[in-house]
Amino acid sequence: MRVLRWVWARRLFVLLAVTYAYFYEGGDPNQATRILLTRSIVDLHRPDITAYHAVTIDKSEKDGRFYSDKAPTVSLLSTVPWALMNVLDRLFHIDGSSRAAMRVRLHMIVIAVSVTAGVAAAALLRRALVLFGTKERDADLLTLGYGLGTLAFPFSTVLFGHQTAAAIVLGAFWLAVSTKTYSTRRLIALGFLWALSIVTEYPTGILVACTGLYVLSANWRDTPRVLGWSFVGAIVPFAAHSLFLWWAFGNATKLPYTYMAEPIFLSHTSTGILGINAPTFVGFFGSLFSRYRGLFFLCPFLLLVFAGFRAWLLSGDRPRELFLCAAMVVAYVLFNAGYFAWDGGGSTGPRHLVPVLPYFVLPMAWFMRSVKKARIVAWAAIVPSVAIMLACTAVCIQVPEGDPFRANPLYQIVMPALAHGEVAINHQDVFSLAARGDASYNLGLLFGLSGLASLVPLLVVWALLYPRRKAAAA
Repeated sequence: MRVLRWVWARRLFVLLAVTYAYFYEGGDPNQATRILLTRSIVDLHRPDITAYHAVTIDKSEKDGRFYSDKAPTVSLLSTVPWALMNVLDRLFHIDGSSRAAMRVRLHMIVIAVSVTAGVAAAALLRRALVLFGTKERDADLLTLGYGLGTLAFPFSTVLFGHQTAAAIVLGAFWLAVSTKTYSTRRLIALGFLWALSIVTEYPTGILVACTGLYVLSANWRDTPRVLGWSFVGAIVPFAAHSLFLWWAFGNATKLPYTYMAEPIFLSHTSTGILGINAPTFVGFFGSLFSRYRGLFFLCPFLLLVFAGFRAWLLSGDRPRELFLCAAMVVAYVLFNAGYFAWDGGGSTGPRHLVPVLPYFVLPMAWFMRSVKKARIVAWAAIVPSVAIMLACTAVCIQVPEGDPFRANPLYQIVMPALAHGEVAINHQDVFSLAARGDASYNLGLLFGLSGLASLVPLLVVWALLYPRRKAAAA
């Protein structure tokens, strides 16, 4: 009973986990290259994906062999559930190469890695909101807005690295801001998380630098100790990453992007720093305000960040944390605006911004306590955001690229599909070149419901379990 009460008090996070796990988004080149590396490591004991490379364009090539072109951490984390499912296949005499088994494998790995990361990020965000003085029920509301009303929702349902990196960086953020003194153990943990986030998604080094400078600014007299113990914590992730690169490419300093196989990708990543150049207007406008990939267009809830920063600045409270959050948001938005793939390719919204989204939400803590009708305003922003993110996740996350000033995937693809009662329309498959009508699904479809009716069980679960008389503790 005590365990049940504990779970019930935290049912917001249980509901987020159920929601993320409810959807299986099918395949795309990004997920394919990650899972193929996992498969190759476990089944073939090789660091290359040559045996399977034909099903993805996201790959590197060296000396006639093909490799995943992504940071390897997500693939390495996925080896554990993949190996476990191999054992289960043998125990229960399951044909692991069957269509059904392979779909189950990717879905289970997404749950083990991305769903877990999404829920962890939501829990850490709520803790930070409470730490910053937010009332319990307001912290719940903002966490709900983050978990379902931002890109954290769709990208917790796919095997990309962004949400995993978001959870890791947020863990380091929590360790940094929740104390004024840094023990040796905490510094080692910070170094470990900082390094782990970088080898999960390389651009998160920007967020690591911001958080690292924040820690140093409070301990500048103790800089050698801070740097020394942080470095000790960073050894394991960086060493594992370097060993993998040496195993794969024979060079521990060459990143997978160095050997991009697709000429168009190679031409872009050969400019600037791995494709990152000076910010452009197209990248800035397109990733924030456009109907094509605009963060604020798809997630109007995040517009409250401006009111949040204003209220925080006027309060005079926690100035160092204010500067840290502002620096992280500005720096990452500028990075994305200068990246050649600022739109995320075939993506819902500017997916590269996913790791920085919690720091859009944290300033809202000050908005919630500075405006009388803040909860009404927050709900008014959260409801359409959740509706849009649910629609995108239910229909298709992997929307095609287009003109950033004319394309509007939400109105041109997602809404028309829903109007015709269509969901799970992605036909890309991880394990097959051919388009497959069963490439994506949700759990309602598996149980025989069709179209929009397949979403009803999920909505019923929320209606029954989410209302609460007392705010939950994270």
